[in-house]
Amino acid sequence: MYTNVPTKENQRISLSKHMLQDALLRLLETKRIDQIKIVELCKGAGVNRSTFYRLYNIPSEIETDIIQNIITEIYLQMGDFSLSNTETIKSIFRYIDTHRDVVTIIMKNMDGYIISFLENKYYQNFKHRYVITGSEEKCRSLCAFLVAGTLAITNRWINSQKPVSIDEVVETYNLIIQPISNSITYKKRI
Repeated sequence: MYTNVPTKENQRISLSKHMLQDALLRLLETKRIDQIKIVELCKGAGVNRSTFYRLYNIPSEIETDIIQNIITEIYLQMGDFSLSNTETIKSIFRYIDTHRDVVTIIMKNMDGYIISFLENKYYQNFKHRYVITGSEEKCRSLCAFLVAGTLAITNRWINSQKPVSIDEVVETYNLIIQPISNSITYKKRI
């Protein structure tokens, strides 16, 4: 039997997860994640509580899934990423712009757990792609700074009363990133 062939069960799971994610995003427009009750989430998604508990333990796990999906899509945009690759950075911001509604909701509800999650994902990706000279703590701190800076730039951009172009956002990003990129010693993994 082929393992990559979708089964009806896999399709049901995927549909249920999608419905729960949509319901969570609607609820996050007016509430914080810690205020969302499983009953209202299931009602908004049109699924039973037993379905919720088969897939998740708490609502924040759905939020993590949404963020993981966004990160996966962004990584697909990254290709052969380097901190100073302007076209890659533009494609990431184009993705964010296309999915502005979801990103806005997630950014509004950003908490320490999500930031730590993003920092760890960025660090794992960075470590996988590059050999960094210096301590692991130096690399983790650099990744934390880059994530925080990128989130701040993204948040200001998506919430701006006078939106600027993607080119302007990338130019600002590069002004900050370029000195950092030039100051670290890294080499591409072979």
